Order: sequence, then C-alpha cells, then structure tokens
Amino acid sequence: MQDLPRTFPGHPALDEDGRNALRRLLTAYARHNPFVGYCQAMNFFAGLLLLLMPEENAFWRCSHFVAITTKDARDAISLLQLLVLRKA
Repeated sequence: MQDLPRTFPGHPALDEDGRNALRRLLTAYARHNPFVGYCQAMNFFAGLLLLLMPEENAFWRCSHFVAITTKDARDAISLLQLLVLRKA
C-alpha cells in the first residue's frame, strides 16, 4: 500500500508500529469486504481512527462507516436508475 507513508507523516503515533497497525487494519478490511476492498484515501480515515482507539475497535468502526456509506451510495444509484427508467 503506497499510501501508508503519506498518512499523517511525522505523527509520532504513526511510527513504524503505527504504520504496521494501519497496514493490518487496511488489509483486514480489504479481505473482510472484497466488494469495496481498499479505496484511495481510506488510509487517512483508518489512520485517524487508529489515533483515537485500539486497532480492533478502529477496524470495526471503519467497517461500519464503509458499510453505511456504500449502502447509501447503492441506494442513491438505485434511485437514479429508477428516475431514469421512469422518464424513458
């Protein structure tokens, strides 16, 4: 993951151990939800969560947030498709 060094560079909590935790969290999430996988900028959100809470909690918060976001996106796409079909 090329984004890891760019995640809050110089922050003391994201030293080598912190980056390893970030790598584990992002890898675990990508395996947990292969539909979404890893998305650009997910590292900043996951990094922020790691600054605020333990690694496992950060993983579950990240999972919950992405699940809500992707559901909202799917709902919005479905609504747009329905509106387009209605006009056709």
